[in-house]
Amino acid sequence: MVPQTASDIHAFLDFVRKLGAPHLIASREGASAEKIARFQRLVRHPLLALYVGFLEQMGARSPVYLGREGRQGIDDLIRFHETQAVKFPSSVVVICTPEISPATLLVYEENAAEPFVTTAYDHDLSPMQAPTFAHHLY
Repeated sequence: MVPQTASDIHAFLDFVRKLGAPHLIASREGASAEKIARFQRLVRHPLLALYVGFLEQMGARSPVYLGREGRQGIDDLIRFHETQAVKFPSSVVVICTPEISPATLLVYEENAAEPFVTTAYDHDLSPMQAPTFAHHLY
């Protein structure tokens, strides 16, 4: 169940610890503020506070997977967004690159309070997989 205050990454870290997996949290490595800022400049939409917190805490090495086989590290995301190896609609931010499985995306819809999460290999988006990033994360 997603907590009511799911915008705080520390609540998520506590949640994982309480699941009995503190070793997973201990193995994480956050992305630098400079790399997060660079990533933010590359994408066309403001990043969610919870996702920025995820990057700050686990953006370089994460025990929590946002996609299946794709890459979600900040360096891989920057490289992907710089090269645009796969063309996605302008309404999306790739948060896990496509590899064998599809990319994981934040989809920004006009007038929506926040983006939803889905997957895609290209411009054909799958149906919504989570109504918010918090739902996807938890």
